[in-house]
Amino acid sequence: MDNVLCLFTYSWEVKYSTWKITSSNLECEALQFEFSDVTLPIVTAQFTVTSGKNSVPLDNPQNIKGEVALRFDTFSSL
Repeated sequence: MDNVLCLFTYSWEVKYSTWKITSSNLECEALQFEFSDVTLPIVTAQFTVTSGKNSVPLDNPQNIKGEVALRFDTFSSL
């Protein structure tokens, strides 16, 4: 595949990530979004994998979904 990009959208913010192939999976490299409401039970980020010169979205006829890991950082003042 040529020019593959992983595109993630959360709260009107769009970020691109690189990718790698492991066995039969295409894995998008980790990236980070910031959000302020930690009381939400779930956070939804849309994602698309594109390929080619014109960044055409890859077909997803089986509606395959991705796994997103959330990490909460806590900050304290000294």
